[in-house]
Amino acid sequence: MPKFELPTDGFRRLIVFVHRLVIRLSRPEPDQRLLLGILIAYWAAWALYGIIAKSSQGIHADMGEVAAWSWDLQWGTPKHPPFLPVLVRVWFSIFPYADWAYYLLAIGLVVVAIYFSWLMSGYWLSGIKRAAVPFLLMLVPFYNFLALRLDHNVVLIPLWAVTTYAFARAFRTHSRVWSAATGVAAGAAVLAKYWSFFLLLGLITAVLCDRRRWQFLKSPAPWIMTAVSFGLVVPHLIWLDANQYPTFAYARHRLAETWPDLGDALINYTFGAVAYVAGPLAVLAVVVRPTRQALYDTLFPADDDRRFAAAMFWVPLLAAIPFALATSTGVNALWTMSELSLLGVVLLSSPLIQLKRSAVTIIAMVAIAVIVLALLASPVVAYWKNRYGVENHAAYTRQLAVEVDKDWRQATTQPLRFVAANGVIAYATIFYLDSHPLPISLSTRVKLEWNTPDALKRFGVAVICAVPDSGCAAARDRLEAGLAVARRFDVVIEPHWLWFNGAPRAYAIDVALPQ
Repeated sequence: MPKFELPTDGFRRLIVFVHRLVIRLSRPEPDQRLLLGILIAYWAAWALYGIIAKSSQGIHADMGEVAAWSWDLQWGTPKHPPFLPVLVRVWFSIFPYADWAYYLLAIGLVVVAIYFSWLMSGYWLSGIKRAAVPFLLMLVPFYNFLALRLDHNVVLIPLWAVTTYAFARAFRTHSRVWSAATGVAAGAAVLAKYWSFFLLLGLITAVLCDRRRWQFLKSPAPWIMTAVSFGLVVPHLIWLDANQYPTFAYARHRLAETWPDLGDALINYTFGAVAYVAGPLAVLAVVVRPTRQALYDTLFPADDDRRFAAAMFWVPLLAAIPFALATSTGVNALWTMSELSLLGVVLLSSPLIQLKRSAVTIIAMVAIAVIVLALLASPVVAYWKNRYGVENHAAYTRQLAVEVDKDWRQATTQPLRFVAANGVIAYATIFYLDSHPLPISLSTRVKLEWNTPDALKRFGVAVICAVPDSGCAAARDRLEAGLAVARRFDVVIEPHWLWFNGAPRAYAIDVALPQ
């Protein structure tokens, strides 16, 4: 019987190839084209993983919600500022409304973040340490798995990286151009999510803790940054005042109702944040084996430049804890995903941390192994989700969209303008409807401005409820009071993936005709 042998020659050639890449990236003048090639390959690999692994389900409801906001652009949304809907609108003006295009955008954003994190690391790192930065970030799930659910946390990852890079450059040079660039990036970050105020707090703290602060504050740079960023945010502030501050009302829903709830949130934030970076921390612990003195110097850097970077990194992370205690905000570890652009700098900038080329080769090989294993597992993930189900009715929304479109066309020739359901079904289903109807959530505490009795009577609405869902049925009856309901369609949807079938599920679709 022939013996199975590992392809040692091929594996050795791969190691040699990766080692040569590391050498080229660790030169005094690193090969940027090589890095861009690596990042493009990373982009393609993780987008392909998303396309395959999620092929048995529809997009996440949060992504459908953003798409809906992009169809009705304003200077704000019921939950967040408007940057992400604008970005999605621009993206889908180039690409078709398809799952693969959405996943391509999501991974593209973190690729941009990795690139600017590497650029920025050049202020504190050089040679082999700088070459390790992109591979360390590739081991953080925020930069791959979790980025595929594109939301207002994910879009902050590149925005914070670009803002921090531009700010570090403006601080060093006092350049008016880079100061204006910092203002634009900071304004865009605030217009993506208010959590970006912690980024600004970190930048301000870094300046105040640095001995060069007076030179910077006496230059035009900080005032250019302030004027540009505030100018970008002013239209949103005007919109907030005109619309009774809906984003603040939504933020109140994040408040913890009891002290135990707040304690659980803080535990999730603290230990979850550490868990998400456990991969690069573990790999570095193995390949570097830092001494106690090196760990102390990493946490408490001795020189101005490294303290400047440490302040920008640690202040946004740590300031969220007293903020949560003071405001009873239920913070979440996922909110830290934007705050890691300086992770490599903080971990490696100490001169007591010794890093060899072979160590960086190992880190790069681990990153490659994660990608290869993820791609190999992607069909299994798709099968598993089709067979055993996935949250928020995601396995059914594509087919639900087909049924809604068919039932609406049977009842009327008018275009479909509104789809009502519980939030997650409505947001995900509308993405697959060519008429781009607006969602109406039957379960949300945030009322959408287009959800008015006059609009529903004028344009009609398709209403979806899972069977049985008594809460949805009661909300549906309240919504349909006074509307001309044409017919109720009962459908049973059985999700399919390749030649495998999932669990069937019954839905009721009501068509309320336009009047």
